[in-house]
Amino acid sequence: MRVGLPTYKFDIDAGGSNISLDLTAQYLAEAGHDVTVLVYDIGKTINPPSKRSYDCETLELHYRTKADGLWVLLRSTRELDRSFDIFHVFDPGLLPLFGLYRARGGKTPVVGRLNNYGVFCSNESRMDEECFHNCTTTAKFTHSNDPAVWNTLKVPKYLFDTHAVPALMGEVDRLLPISPAVGEVYAEIGVKQDHMTVLPNFFEKEFDGQMCESSLDGSPSLLYVGRLTREKGVDTAIDALRYLCPGARLHIVGEGEQADELATLVRQRELSEQVTFHGWVPHGAVAGYYASADFFIHPARWPEPFGRTVLEAMQLGCVPVVSDVGGPVYVVDDSELVFPADSPKDLAISTQTIYADQAVYEKKQHAMSQRLDRFAPGRVIDDLQTIYQDATAAP
Repeated sequence: MRVGLPTYKFDIDAGGSNISLDLTAQYLAEAGHDVTVLVYDIGKTINPPSKRSYDCETLELHYRTKADGLWVLLRSTRELDRSFDIFHVFDPGLLPLFGLYRARGGKTPVVGRLNNYGVFCSNESRMDEECFHNCTTTAKFTHSNDPAVWNTLKVPKYLFDTHAVPALMGEVDRLLPISPAVGEVYAEIGVKQDHMTVLPNFFEKEFDGQMCESSLDGSPSLLYVGRLTREKGVDTAIDALRYLCPGARLHIVGEGEQADELATLVRQRELSEQVTFHGWVPHGAVAGYYASADFFIHPARWPEPFGRTVLEAMQLGCVPVVSDVGGPVYVVDDSELVFPADSPKDLAISTQTIYADQAVYEKKQHAMSQRLDRFAPGRVIDDLQTIYQDATAAP
């Protein structure tokens, strides 16, 4: 099958969804499909892997205004109409365009991945577990961090995102939220749930082979890997140390706009001996950190779409403890590994209870190893191929 994977950006060094895109294309190619990543060039970094088993094509776009840009995007897509058997839209930001493409007679079936909320949310860093229940045009305006003048100019876009985006996404043949939590969020903004099939991320087969020497001190040793931003809730993990035994240590891998604020919090809490900031670590070197830690902490206070880092921890025998918001709850599927968001005391209790009994800890490690089967690449790709077949067979 000829598969087109449209996206706005592709920078393999940026991690996250870029890694998922590369792996999806790679595993589909291994399954015998003719795969092309289609990068709609809107000025984002384009940096695909130099070694790959699939094609990568950049669509150069030339337009002066965003209104013109929509029709330029549509025309570019229609020019590809007979080149592929199916479009698998990897960036939700492109889904309204592909919904319009189908509504205006586009012949190639379209399935679309739902892995973030940027297509309707004006500021994901402000997003919490409640705001999407009433994501109005006014809410988009007040939540945006843009300067006042620029924000006012974006009101037509906010109106479009509120009223047109859900309808256009409903024109797509099948939507693929990467967790039930993502599907629920999109249902809240008006996207039809009967168009959705949960298709999770899968783990990276070679990740556990990228080990490096890394020794993390602490009893227990806690690890966070990811962006240092407000919605990630890293401050909750820091504050949890106040309720843990003195030997506990927290290791923070990553960088972000909240780095200085978090460092200040550590000093204020007098926790400098218990918290280590490791900064940015290349993806291929992170495995050693997971393997050396007792617990992986995912303390998000927003509806994290999935949590690839949770899978990575599970691969390396590092027990994940996650907040009760978003996709990680689905990934671990164990209420004893879930704590209320923004509650450092509950995080500490969950961690300490499991760590205090070696048999219980080992039982959790084994359960997470078993849970990984749900996210095996072969299983997810088989499910995806069935979705492709259903979409292309539909009249």
